[in-house]
Amino acid sequence: MTRQTQLETSSRLQEEASETFSLYLVVIRAHQKQMIERERERERERERERERERERESREHRGEGKRRQQERAVRPEGQNGRAAYLKTSKCSQTAVMQSQKMLVSYCEKGKLVMCRMCRVVFYWKVKL
Repeated sequence: MTRQTQLETSSRLQEEASETFSLYLVVIRAHQKQMIERERERERERERERERERERESREHRGEGKRRQQERAVRPEGQNGRAAYLKTSKCSQTAVMQSQKMLVSYCEKGKLVMCRMCRVVFYWKVKL
């Protein structure tokens, strides 16, 4: 091969390599954009899930979740099953035990103290 053909071949190979490299860059950028978009979509989904959770908690606090709360049985966990306390942050009334704000009911199993507003059970004493 002559010097001229070597230079032509070399320049052609360089052009092809630069075209291939630019194609790779285009593909990589497209992939990065796709990954960023997927991550944004995941974040939006997480935000929607948090919003649904907040809505559910506010519904329960307003009393729409009474049935579900009553389905969740309160089990005594104190010593010999005498008393069990359920800590909850859903109701501001649980901090103050005042008779006008509390609903006390007696049954064959013992005494149940609930908040009048949202029916959060926070004290249960079992008869022995």
